[in-house]
Amino acid sequence: MSLGGMRGAASTITVVPPPDRPPPGAATGAVTLITGDRVIVTGASVRVEPGPGRQTGFTRQVIEGHLNVIPYDARPLLA
Repeated sequence: MSLGGMRGAASTITVVPPPDRPPPGAATGAVTLITGDRVIVTGASVRVEPGPGRQTGFTRQVIEGHLNVIPYDARPLLA
């Protein structure tokens, strides 16, 4: 097989996942909170969808590598 004058040349190929997929090893998943709100994690992106009929905000924190999502209206109930 001949590479037609490409002897000694080095090339680099970078494989990038399609934009609709997170990079390999990235956290992905979803969980429904007891309030009915849904937390969706895709790579480094976090999205929170309020449950049916709910109108509240959310606190998001990462503590010791764990993502914590707390609805504003549930904060007084936590000790």
